[in-house]
Amino acid sequence: MGTLYEMIGMLGAQNVHVMALSTIDTVDSSISRVILDDPDRARDLFRSGGYNYSEMLGVEMNSEGSLRAVLAAQLETEVNIHYLYPFISRPNGRCGLALFVDDR
Repeated sequence: MGTLYEMIGMLGAQNVHVMALSTIDTVDSSISRVILDDPDRARDLFRSGGYNYSEMLGVEMNSEGSLRAVLAAQLETEVNIHYLYPFISRPNGRCGLALFVDDR
């Protein structure tokens, strides 16, 4: 209880901003996935705070119509997408996706 609140507060105090967020509840725990505007700083904060993390791929698109091109690139390189979700906001009104893909 309150772990996401504390993590977001820790990041905000260090001027690291959330660009995308997803939380999944399981029987034993919850998994929160965040895309941040300063991943290098966030990595240091997560390590010092004892948070587990993995790296994801962020893709910026001109419009939602670009989604097919992104998926075509994944198909061409034979990299599986395990999950994806949209960015909360992006500069200049562009679309964005956070993707977790195979580690190849």
